[in-house]
Formats: sequence, C-alpha cells, structure tokens
Amino acid sequence: MAILHQDTVNTILDLLIKKFKEELRNQGHVSTGRLESSFEAKVLITGSGVIGYVYAEGYGLTLNTGLTPDQVIARGQDHLSGLIRYFQFKGLSGRELFRAAYSTWNAHKTVGMPTPGSFSFSRNGRRTGWIDVVLNENEEFVRKEIEVDAFNVLENDLGIESVKREPIKVYF
Repeated sequence: MAILHQDTVNTILDLLIKKFKEELRNQGHVSTGRLESSFEAKVLITGSGVIGYVYAEGYGLTLNTGLTPDQVIARGQDHLSGLIRYFQFKGLSGRELFRAAYSTWNAHKTVGMPTPGSFSFSRNGRRTGWIDVVLNENEEFVRKEIEVDAFNVLENDLGIESVKREPIKVYF
C-alpha cells in the first residue's frame, strides 16, 4: 500500500501547475501560450510510494535558468530556428521575420537571455526562476499536504494509532 493517496498528489500537482502558469504570466512569458498549454501532471504509483511529475515544453527550463551568451552561441542554429518560429507565430514574414530573428539572436549572443530590455514585459521584476520561485513559495503547503495524508494513511488505512508526528522535509 502506498503511503499517500493519489488524490493528494493530484491536488498538489494541480496547484503547482496553476502557480507555474501564474508565475510565467507575471514574468511576461505568455506570448504564444504554447508553454502554458503544455503542462501535464502524471502520477506514478509504485510499490514504495506515489510519485508526481509535471511535464512541459522543454524550452521552459531555458526560461527558468536563462542563457549566457556562450550558451546561446553553443546552441547556434537551433536557437535561431526557435526565434524564427517565434516571430512567425507573431505574424512576421519575409525580410521582417529574418531581421527580427537575427537581431534578437545577436542580442542574445551579446548579453544572453533574458536581455535587459525584456524586463519591461515582467510584472514582478523577474524573467527567470519561475520553477524555483513556485516550488520555494509552495514548499510548506506541499509538505503539510503530504504530512496530513501520510498520517491519515497510517492511522485510518493501516490502523496504526500511535504515530510519532515529526515534520517531514520535501525535496524538489
């Protein structure tokens, strides 16, 4: 028997996804909506417990950490191709499309990502760290949900009444 109920893990994951989306919006990362619509929660039940996963578009990790100029240069054509797709989505075409993509690529190669100018799109002063911020701000909620459910499983499902209650640590 798992030490947590699947519903508890689903509740936690749903809250985290909601908070991830809010933080992305507040950081100004909602231009296409592709990342926001890609979030998916999965729960894996194993013999020793319940594990929750949140999946999303891979470029979300780049938005979390940012890129140094060297990292942009190392990505080369892949980075440029992503910018071309982005500006196509924004409705640009022809010379205007390539001018915008190459101009942005050159800025990224010079100062990294995010660029200083991109902070004008942020409502909270941040352009990176959306995953870290949400996990740090919600660690106590996650810990309490897990703790309450784990003790309920022990006491109600397994009939163990004298459980020593000690705070647990959550690792993300």
